[in-house]
Amino acid sequence: ISVIDNGPGILESDLEKILDPLVSTKSFGMGLGLPIVRQIIEEHGGTISIESKKDEYCRIHMLFPNSQKQ
Repeated sequence: ISVIDNGPGILESDLEKILDPLVSTKSFGMGLGLPIVRQIIEEHGGTISIESKKDEYCRIHMLFPNSQKQ
């Protein structure tokens, strides 16, 4: 699953730490949203990555394993 927007993007220097708890680029919020999303995805065996270009877009890739119980 990929989600993309055309907002202000994320600075390249912030991309490395944006999935860490208590990191926020905004003046409000606690910086827990993306770390919680990452935790949920990883607990289901998936991965998350973020790609961004300042003032153009931000794309979040979420990859989930294809597992079928038999």
